[in-house]
Amino acid sequence: MEVQLAPYVVAIGIFASGMPGYTPPIQGYGYDPAKAKDLLAQAAHPAGKDLAPITFSSSAKAVEAQREFRTIQQSLAAIGIEVNRKQFENWPTFRQELLKGEAELFRISWYADYPDPDNIFYPLFHSQSENNFFRYRNHRVDDLLDKARREIDELQRAKLYREVEQLILDDAPAAILLHYTYEQVFQPYVEGVEVSALGDPYIPLHKVRLKQSWPTSTSQ
Repeated sequence: MEVQLAPYVVAIGIFASGMPGYTPPIQGYGYDPAKAKDLLAQAAHPAGKDLAPITFSSSAKAVEAQREFRTIQQSLAAIGIEVNRKQFENWPTFRQELLKGEAELFRISWYADYPDPDNIFYPLFHSQSENNFFRYRNHRVDDLLDKARREIDELQRAKLYREVEQLILDDAPAAILLHYTYEQVFQPYVEGVEVSALGDPYIPLHKVRLKQSWPTSTSQ
């Protein structure tokens, strides 16, 4: 029987499960179309009246990315906001648009190079980072991120990053949609597999052992 595994989980916060500092009870974003409609009415745009269409930019071509766009488009259409798509052929071209600050609404994926919160928070949310495509500016967040880089106590670092995470979620410069999961099946005779939140590329292969010997040839 074929087992279908979900390639992702819905994100509540910025941290993914397995990352140092992950805080399960973090206060994330709710889904409240009624409140969204009420806020549009308060802003003198009931049901999206007189609002220009929003352009959604992306270079992603995967099936999951297309599904995400349709979900976003349908959800915003339900409250009266029209969303059109601008598809870029590749990441370098798309990144140039992001650096110029010309994208109205955009989708990006961020893959950590090493399992440390700094590799997520500093590049994406520090005001001096070139990858801060959101143009996010919060002096308190900057100070905490700089302090966390100097902190050598791991528990204290985790505490700093938890505060950073909640501050960013409160400011809402971005909507964190999902976290990709790592799901892999190994034979029972494979031992020593150590998997981090970063998946296959970071498994220390020198620790992997096979309990079962490879079959040897008996031919002469």
